[in-house]
Amino acid sequence: MADDSEKTEEPTGKRLNQARKKGDVPRSSEVDTAIFLLMFLIIIKIGGPYIVAILKDFYIYSFNSLNTELSIPNLQNVYIKFLYNFWIILLPISTLLIISGLVSMLLQVGWLVTFENIKPKFDVFNFKGLKEIFSPDGLKKLVKGNVKLIILALLTWMTLRKFLNDMLGLVNLNIVSIYLFLINLVVRIIISLLIFYAFFAVIDFVWTKFNHRKKLKMTKSEVKDEFKQMEGDPQVKRKILKTMMEESMKRMMKEIPEADVVITNPIHLAVAIKYDLKISEAPIVVAKGKRLIAEKIKQLARDNDIPIIEDKPLARLLYKNSNIGKPIDVQFYAAVAEILAQVYKVKNKHI
Repeated sequence: MADDSEKTEEPTGKRLNQARKKGDVPRSSEVDTAIFLLMFLIIIKIGGPYIVAILKDFYIYSFNSLNTELSIPNLQNVYIKFLYNFWIILLPISTLLIISGLVSMLLQVGWLVTFENIKPKFDVFNFKGLKEIFSPDGLKKLVKGNVKLIILALLTWMTLRKFLNDMLGLVNLNIVSIYLFLINLVVRIIISLLIFYAFFAVIDFVWTKFNHRKKLKMTKSEVKDEFKQMEGDPQVKRKILKTMMEESMKRMMKEIPEADVVITNPIHLAVAIKYDLKISEAPIVVAKGKRLIAEKIKQLARDNDIPIIEDKPLARLLYKNSNIGKPIDVQFYAAVAEILAQVYKVKNKHI
């Protein structure tokens, strides 16, 4: 039998929501990398010639500037030109990083805004991080990282090897052709890496999600405590139920003076009936009870001069098949009408 302290229970919805609010969600960094590579591949394919044109323009400007006088204004112009070209190339890549991060987050965890992860954590100054490095999980991550680097290096080399002969002939090409060749080579490398990362990211995401749920697993006592918090402590619920029953009893007792008759069996049960066409076409049960409550109903009836009629079978059936505040069932119309007729006859009323 499992120990109560063991985390054997699946995390509840409340626990998962609390972890989500803190930013503790199953997010794989490999998926982030795969999506970035995909978007980088798209931007290189689409914007590659554009980047080459910018670089060509900058190199022409730089070489032309070699013949200009060395002065602060000329250096400023070169510097401004360099910054302009640098940011024109860097901004799309920076934007790509932001977009790929958002896409990866939406795909993995949906929309999530939390500031928990950016709060300062002073435990980074202790030896906790060092312990995690040498923990079993830390060693697993180290091995995984090394294996991944080896595979990436092999894939890169296998792609480069196919272009070695072409690379030797780059000295005979102009600068634009060299850049176009290099962009094509980068595209080939990214495609080979992307194929690997797509496969690796799926496995890592499934594994990350599995570990995340495992980490959030709960003990039986934690599940019970959470259930008590959500549903309310049983003792508190009993007190609330008792209070509600007392209030209901008070309301019921207030209605008894308005009753036309109380039908009893005669000791154990009492059912108070009221007939008012303005409220309902059928007689209504304003109160019912057994034993002590039945005695209270009969006492209130006597105090308010309400007739008490003994009818054992009818009292039992009415008590069992009727609800307080609701009309009696059709099957009891004739029997109750007969009793009400007797009561009204005594009170000189007419039904």
